Amino acid sequence: CSGLVNFSMEDCRGVSDKGFLEIPKLNPRLTHLNIARCNINDTALVELLNKCNKLTNLNLTRCEEITERSIL
Repeated sequence: CSGLVNFSMEDCRGVSDKGFLEIPKLNPRLTHLNIARCNINDTALVELLNKCNKLTNLNLTRCEEITERSIL
């Protein structure tokens, strides 16, 4: 899926932090990512964002493990 730029994983609560870190390896060209209501933590989010440098739209709605630390 090398041409994929929009990916939605909304409510995929079974994905581990390791699974989130595979996203940029599979497609670093993502511009839109929806991980609303997923169980991602600060460390995994920061790592994901560092590797998805083309990302312009990120949905973190109701990601309860995310704190201000990773948002900043």
